[in-house]
Amino acid sequence: SDDSIREISSKRCDTYNVYEDWIYFQTVDTSDNEGYALMRIRTDGSDEEVVRYGVHRNICITDDYVYFREFNNDVPVYRTPTNGGVSVTTFDAAENVVMNAK
Repeated sequence: SDDSIREISSKRCDTYNVYEDWIYFQTVDTSDNEGYALMRIRTDGSDEEVVRYGVHRNICITDDYVYFREFNNDVPVYRTPTNGGVSVTTFDAAENVVMNAK
């Protein structure tokens, strides 16, 4: 908010989305290119943690859930609560919509 720039994570950021005081971002450990993960961190740099290992895209955030997909896969759509602990589940309603559209 004050136009200052500061590093809050040393991890590479491939894509991200922000909601309130959380940043969800896709990263890879550049030292070995095998540490792909969807991460989250607070905007002050605290509470960095893995949401799910792998390469993800379409990080969409609502008041209740963060939705995302694996790279190159439309289904399943995964979700985790926006606030509170990480608890990744599949969003089965999204799969039904995609399958019925084919």
